[in-house]
Amino acid sequence: MKSLLLTLAVLISMAYSTCLRAQEQFKILFLNESPIEIGGKSCQVNDIINSTDNIVWKSQKQVMKILNLTNQRQSILAARGFNKRKYRTISSYLTQKKRLSTRDGEALLLPQLKDYLSNTFYLIDSIFVKTLVPIDDNHFFYADYQYEGEVIHKRLPVTSNGFLIDFSLYIIDGDSIPPFETNANIFYYDKLKEEVIPITNKMHIVPVE
Repeated sequence: MKSLLLTLAVLISMAYSTCLRAQEQFKILFLNESPIEIGGKSCQVNDIINSTDNIVWKSQKQVMKILNLTNQRQSILAARGFNKRKYRTISSYLTQKKRLSTRDGEALLLPQLKDYLSNTFYLIDSIFVKTLVPIDDNHFFYADYQYEGEVIHKRLPVTSNGFLIDFSLYIIDGDSIPPFETNANIFYYDKLKEEVIPITNKMHIVPVE
């Protein structure tokens, strides 16, 4: 009898631990339209939420940035992305996102960059993209997009081991223009070989107000 009770206690403890691991916690870092209903509660910036909580978006423009308190990874959640595929919880959205695209935070080669950048990106602040290919004065990435009937070419800002997609996209000849939703083509340029390598023509950028 004691052996059976001990076995049951161990099984219950294991099940409880598995449940805790499955339900991760996140901190809200940014919310463009506050508050938001999550898990039946009215939530704002700095509130803690669970990955299994239902999210009730108040509008299609609502966007939220969250921090995973376990691995410190940041993610952006948008009402449009959730509603398009009828997600209800953070865990269902992030699980599907990982399956469909390259994981955030990895240093990527050009074929991987194509998959990673062929998505919708919600521009709150700078989006940092790590890459394994050379980046210097002779090797860099640039974006093309349409503005008032013209093609705008923008060299993307360089970091120590990657590049940025940020609001400098909307500076033309030194003048800022109102950020707008747009499709962008991304290229890699090798100046030494005078070679332009197309990366993707399926990047969609949505500035968040």
